[in-house]
Amino acid sequence: MRHRSVPYRTKFSRLIHLPGITLNRAGEAIMMTETAS
Repeated sequence: MRHRSVPYRTKFSRLIHLPGITLNRAGEAIMMTETAS
């Protein structure tokens, strides 16, 4: 566990994490609408 040696990794993971959350939310919304209809 060496977080200090790779500080850019936290920024990179955050850049991926944010769109990942939005995609997950969109996917959930699509699933909800598909199951509802």
